[in-house]
Amino acid sequence: MDKSVQKKISVTLPVVMAIIPAALTVLEMIGILLMTFGGNGGRTLPGIFAIGVLAVLGLFSLPFFCLIFEIVGLVSAIRRKSKVMIVILAIELVITVLAAVCAVIFFKFAVNA
Repeated sequence: MDKSVQKKISVTLPVVMAIIPAALTVLEMIGILLMTFGGNGGRTLPGIFAIGVLAVLGLFSLPFFCLIFEIVGLVSAIRRKSKVMIVILAIELVITVLAAVCAVIFFKFAVNA
């Protein structure tokens, strides 16, 4: 009657927290490409112009929002002891920190221009 029941540990939260920043970054890049290659439509169509403006604003602010998701995912992966997710989120975190530093530098240039 003594059966040891092992609790299956789910890694859903770390996976979701790793996918959200990547998806947001892809959406931002699509917006920037749409604004860049939109030609005159980017200046005259309000919808395309709004997408481009949001993409440029995201260029400066997205790394800081992504840090929140990645830190939550990393803490969750550490608690679940999922080594693969820890490595993936740590690499993603380093890339995001570098992107945040570049965003601050670019913002400084944009303000001073």
